[in-house]
Amino acid sequence: MENIKILVSYDSKKKILKNEILCPIQIGRDLSREIFDNMIGDNTGDNISCYYPDFKDLSTIYWAYKNYNELGNPKYIGFMNSENQFVFNEDFIHQYSNSSISNQYGLSQVDLDAPTDAYLTDLGLTTENITAEVQNTDLILTKSSDMRCLGVNNMNGYFQKVKSSVSEKDYDTCLEIIKAMYPEYTNVIEKLNGLTYCYLHHVFIMKKRLFFEYCDFLFNILMSIKQQKEIDTLNYKEGFFSDIGKIILTVFVLKLKQEKKKTKEYYVTSLKKSFDDAELLPKFKNKTAIACGSSNLYAPYLSVYLNSILKNSSPKKQYDIVVLETDISDENKSKLIGMVKKYKNVSLRFYNVNGLFTDIQLNISFPYFAKQCYYRLASGKIFGRYTKVLFTDIDLIFNSDIADILEISMENYPLAACEEILWTKENRIGRIELGHDVSEYISKTLNMSGKYFNTGVLLIDIKKFNNTISFYDLLEMAMNQEYINQEQCLLNKIFDGKIKKLPSVYNFEIYQGIYNSKAPTYLNYMINVDKAFVYHFLTARKAWFYPELLKADIWWQYARQTPFYEEILARLSDFRCTQKLPEIQSDSPLLRQEFSQIHFPNINNHFAANERQTKLLFVMHHLRRFKAKKAYYKIKKAFAFGEKHKKYQQKYDAIKALIKDAKAFKKQLFKV
Repeated sequence: MENIKILVSYDSKKKILKNEILCPIQIGRDLSREIFDNMIGDNTGDNISCYYPDFKDLSTIYWAYKNYNELGNPKYIGFMNSENQFVFNEDFIHQYSNSSISNQYGLSQVDLDAPTDAYLTDLGLTTENITAEVQNTDLILTKSSDMRCLGVNNMNGYFQKVKSSVSEKDYDTCLEIIKAMYPEYTNVIEKLNGLTYCYLHHVFIMKKRLFFEYCDFLFNILMSIKQQKEIDTLNYKEGFFSDIGKIILTVFVLKLKQEKKKTKEYYVTSLKKSFDDAELLPKFKNKTAIACGSSNLYAPYLSVYLNSILKNSSPKKQYDIVVLETDISDENKSKLIGMVKKYKNVSLRFYNVNGLFTDIQLNISFPYFAKQCYYRLASGKIFGRYTKVLFTDIDLIFNSDIADILEISMENYPLAACEEILWTKENRIGRIELGHDVSEYISKTLNMSGKYFNTGVLLIDIKKFNNTISFYDLLEMAMNQEYINQEQCLLNKIFDGKIKKLPSVYNFEIYQGIYNSKAPTYLNYMINVDKAFVYHFLTARKAWFYPELLKADIWWQYARQTPFYEEILARLSDFRCTQKLPEIQSDSPLLRQEFSQIHFPNINNHFAANERQTKLLFVMHHLRRFKAKKAYYKIKKAFAFGEKHKKYQQKYDAIKALIKDAKAFKKQLFKV
């Protein structure tokens, strides 16, 4: 229909939503390895497609702004994306959605895995409905997001504490630029920090005249910000300008409301999973599962974990293994699945959690922790049709049949786990972690009176878990407070007194500092070292980098039998190639000569993924090379101007930050 056009942006292959009004567009096509069929791209005419990582959905808006006639010069223009679409049919919300996060983000969390054939009709996004909705309206928006539901008071607090993408300086600079360029918005801006809501989605439908007024406003400000020296545009996070755009959109909308423009607000959908994920149903009649989280970088270590399960499995029992992930490559998945093919009683599946954790900012408290640890918070939602799940870390190996742990009676407890040896009542006294006195932290911050447990091996009664707390409530709590041990502290806090204590043999923790300790609790703990069913290498000293560790020889026995063994060896070689590691007395020869100074390795391509902890480990043991590179870029930027100066400044600052973080990591690495 020539009067209305709504662009629906896609950055990955998903089910296309299309009719006379809805027009799919590939966003960031300039940077994509693949051109999607049956849709236009954002890289024709005047465009910013190559800046997609920084501008996100604004790339589509900019393209429409500069190439409007290509859309047939419609009277109304709108924008949605593959994840978020308007819900014009309120009955749909009641039928399919979970409203627990609606007020937080203006979203209707839809309990569908993928759009059905009737999806557009269900949403009310038919040509007739859309046409009726825009009549006598200037602007259709998403519902505003209530910042109080996220534990903050205003939009500035959202960016500082929840999303952490726009610094307070950047936020203030943005508002100052708006006031300087558009003085008529001063009154709106002065009221902004007193408001408890804002607009967090670039999803709207506007009249043509209003759209061009908005784009002039939006992109004039963004381009001015890009040129401002006050904003550190060399080190902004991915999506920075998209997030700045949400501030600008909110200011623009508030001004329109002051002017009494005709507006409507609706919820938008947020599908619970990516379109390609199938519904997760139990593979076997026992309705139990073994779950873990992993990334592509950790796929080789995941293979060792899996092999330890397989080698100790019983042909009389069944093993439903589910790996929660977002980026494991098809090649690595194929290798991992190949490991279990001969086991007819073992199922291995990969569950993409993007739909549950997309754009969620979660605190990573230690460099050797990862976001994947938080995936266990979604156990109740993902495994809702199961009775019991054993959720574990992957930096461990099983030395006996994992099914034995699944068969442990839960009695009336929702969770079962082993007590954290370093945080037992006698061992937490005088212990300091991240500047906190652990005893005080447990009693006052976590408000706990019972034992503190390690959740690296966590047995879950799904029904009792879900009766205690929902995934969305857990996620909100994880976003609103930073914990020393991330989700482990949160689960201990929520389930205080409701966790069954398991014998330490089910999660024997390998801590370098307690091997030779004379403390009674540690001596008693070490009695079971040779009887353990599980060995957990849970500190920064992982078995794959420290073969000298206690029981690491067992880990390497399993590693030799995996298709990733050579890759694991190569990583070990790179890690240890320059010098003997501190505090290690082994006289074993280095596995490979150190890298040539001329052919300095590019750390961003060194491993399959850009994982922070591996970067810091690598920098720590190639420190002289990084210091030399830092000096090199310091000289280059001193004699460069314009864009070249910015480029070298960026490289200099990045290496400087890595060196600083690596030194801090080294101090943490060799603590008990």
